Amino acid sequence: MSDTSLTSRLAAVSRAALLVGFLALVSLATVPMTAAAQTGTGQSAADDTATGSPSNSTTGPTLWLFREGDVSSTAMSEFRRGLAEALPDVESQHLLDRSAFKKHLENQNAPVPPCMKGLEPCGSPQAAAFGAAGLENLVRLRLESTGEGVQATYKLMDRRGRVARDGTVRAQSPRQLGFAVVRAIFDATGSVSITTTPSGATVLVDGENMGTTPLDTRLAVGTHNYTIELQGYRTVEGGVEVTSSGSEPIRHELEAMQGTLIVEGAPEGARVFIDDTEVGPASKELPIAPGNHTLKVTAKNYEPLQTTVSVEAGQTVTKTAALQRVNPLLQSVDADQIANNKYFFRLSYDQSIHRTTFRDARGETGGTTYEFLGFANDNGDLPNELQKRTVGPPGLRFDVGYTGRNFGIVALSLSYHGVAQDRRVILDSSPTDGGTQIGRITQMHRLHLRPLQLKGRLIFNNFVPTAEIGTGIAFQWVEAEFQEQGNTRELTLNQTEAYWTMGAGLEYYFSPNWFAMFRYSFQDYFNAGRGVEHMLSFGFGGAFANVFGIEPEPPEEL
Repeated sequence: MSDTSLTSRLAAVSRAALLVGFLALVSLATVPMTAAAQTGTGQSAADDTATGSPSNSTTGPTLWLFREGDVSSTAMSEFRRGLAEALPDVESQHLLDRSAFKKHLENQNAPVPPCMKGLEPCGSPQAAAFGAAGLENLVRLRLESTGEGVQATYKLMDRRGRVARDGTVRAQSPRQLGFAVVRAIFDATGSVSITTTPSGATVLVDGENMGTTPLDTRLAVGTHNYTIELQGYRTVEGGVEVTSSGSEPIRHELEAMQGTLIVEGAPEGARVFIDDTEVGPASKELPIAPGNHTLKVTAKNYEPLQTTVSVEAGQTVTKTAALQRVNPLLQSVDADQIANNKYFFRLSYDQSIHRTTFRDARGETGGTTYEFLGFANDNGDLPNELQKRTVGPPGLRFDVGYTGRNFGIVALSLSYHGVAQDRRVILDSSPTDGGTQIGRITQMHRLHLRPLQLKGRLIFNNFVPTAEIGTGIAFQWVEAEFQEQGNTRELTLNQTEAYWTMGAGLEYYFSPNWFAMFRYSFQDYFNAGRGVEHMLSFGFGGAFANVFGIEPEPPEEL
């Protein structure tokens, strides 16, 4: 026989073998799923070599044959997609549809089995078909819908045509079912990498302890739930989908758990500060960051308590705050709280001391104008030199103003003083009839108007020294009487004088809003004859942050 004739005959035999192999595989696909004898483990009991895991040989790919059952074509497509994602080397090692199998047969270069050439006895048709088609395994699947999802009944047949593994797998979705089938048949796994900051956290996967981070391990393909735990940090829970090619790295920055602070023994209304930041009332459990902190507890009419506290993550720390009660008039007030209250008023009692004369004071009675000439001596005569007498009228003073931390203005200061007198004086009516009268002063009244004063201050907790300078006007009324032709005549003499004033004082704050004050001031009249008036003031005042609604609201603690 010529070489050409022999080659043609061998090619014909090869094509015949492939055809027989294909028909044999199709016959296997049509055998009922219950035809193979099974053991209790779901594996064939034909012989020892047919048990165990599928062959890891690389002599040929695995062919997948599907029966859709009552599932939709969409569900089947999703199932195939899940298989493709879960299986390694899908293109070269797994034939998932008829077109892939056909292409494989067209490219098949496997030698013609010797039994096909008549050189040795042939085994089973299935073994001949596997050998002719160049296959390693065949998987038969039937998909069905269940009340809670889908299920797949499978048989894995080895190259001898015997059942190596079978069973039923269920899942909630077709795609998840694809992962579950691969996991059940091939024990497929993928790599997983888990890192945390800080490291050393315990990793639980599906409830099983896998070790501590950083962790590199392999998990069965499919979806897994993981839990990451580290003392002092919040537990992290999540899910990861593992494919045969691995998974995305899992990284977590763990959040430190807060500690808890409990303050016991503090008076009602006490406030708690951590590192100078108010965190809440002492009556509640307060969250606190882990670490060392400065703890301050304050309450009205109590001395503040300051100490340190050390807290670990997740730890509850209890501190006793037995504050010492103090006189409410002596409690400490923060300088910033005082500085924030910019609008103020003061009401004080004034006691003035003034060595002066009422010269130039004029008044009218009975159509006659009189002028004060001076004080009379003991003989009732007018001294050669102008005489001054000391008067001390008391009164009340009211001030309002606005100030910053160190400088401000007293926008208006108004005071009234009055005192009874008994002084012999000479009254002159020369502007009208040229006569003089000896009378006496019975009462004097003064109204001081200070329209604008500059104010400066320094704040030392409760104590605030102040200084003020400005100008003012004194309106003065002097009541006098004299005898004329046996009758007592009364008149009121008045005069107006300007002066400049300067003073210094001290304010003591009982709270950010209320204070007591003491002040000394003098008023130097521009008329040299009036002399200098000295004044002592005692009173109280109030200060507020937003009287007219144009200032920003103060901090809540104020």
